[in-house]
Amino acid sequence: MPEDRFGHPEFYKVIDQVSELHSKKNKNYAGQKEKKSTKEYLSNFYNAAPVKQGRLTPQQYLTTLVAKQEENIDRCVWEGDSSHINILTEHIQDKIVYAILLLCIIQEEGGLSYVPR
Repeated sequence: MPEDRFGHPEFYKVIDQVSELHSKKNKNYAGQKEKKSTKEYLSNFYNAAPVKQGRLTPQQYLTTLVAKQEENIDRCVWEGDSSHINILTEHIQDKIVYAILLLCIIQEEGGLSYVPR
C-alpha cells in the first residue's frame, strides 16, 4: 500500500481485485479500448426491459441490482455454511461493481433521475 493512503491495507487490495474482475467480465463487451461515456458503456442497463418500457430509470434499475445482491449476501450469511464463501464473495463483488456503476451514472448525469411510482 502506498504510504500516502490511510485505512485498512486490505481495502485497497480488494478494490484492485474488484477492478480486475470488472475488467475481465466486460472484456467481451468492450471491443475496442476507446473511452466511452458511462451511458454508452452501460447500454445493456439502459436497454434493459424495465428501462426501455419506462418503468425505471437506469439509476433505479442499477439500484435494484444492488438490492438483489444484498438479498443474495444475506441469504449466504444467514445460512452459515462456510462452503458458500466463494458464492458470498462473488455476490459482494457484484454488489460493489453495481454500486460503483450507479455512482458513475449519477456523476455523469449530474444527479438523480426518477420515474414516479
